Amino acid sequence: MRSVDEIGQHVGDLTDPGATIEDSVLTETTVPRVVTQIAAAVEPPSVEPIWAVAAGYSRYDESDPLEHPTRQELHDTVTNVPGQSVTAIARDVGVPVSTARYHVRVLEREDLVDRHSVDGRARLYPAGFEDDPELAAALTAPAAIVDAVRTAEPVSVTGLAARTDLAPSTASYHVDRLTDAGVFERERAGKTVHVSLSAEAARRFGDTPEDG
Repeated sequence: MRSVDEIGQHVGDLTDPGATIEDSVLTETTVPRVVTQIAAAVEPPSVEPIWAVAAGYSRYDESDPLEHPTRQELHDTVTNVPGQSVTAIARDVGVPVSTARYHVRVLEREDLVDRHSVDGRARLYPAGFEDDPELAAALTAPAAIVDAVRTAEPVSVTGLAARTDLAPSTASYHVDRLTDAGVFERERAGKTVHVSLSAEAARRFGDTPEDG
């Protein structure tokens, strides 16, 4: 069985400047042959897609799926902060979303991560997660909620949801929780509820001058 590095060398051999024009130029005729030879270099059924090899992914075989450092970090993030989207997890780990999606698929295939839909959005949880998935998802973005209120107050719950890319029900949950905690104040104007920082929260954030 050949490694990814050996496959890369195999591709280099096929496109070596010293080869004939027929062997070195990738055309509509030669590309299928090159792809076929690359695929044949890896023993099935552990063949990763050719795009994965080209993107520099390490080929996943039957060893421990968490041996890969990026995959381990993604798994740790899902475990520590369950209920996030793939996009949010990729941002936390500092990898492209496409890379996160690839490794998450491996984690799902190995039953290390579960996917649930919350408010129409796919969220990731550690396998066997027993808490309420919806509540866990709601707890993943309080910092974003507070920042949005600080920069746009007074802001409606609907406007807050749009600014934070959260479902209105999730934004409303955070507003209720942070109001109970004394971080937000709510004021109704007709049918709309506007949210602002409480005076104490504004003082702690340095958004208002200290007395004296």
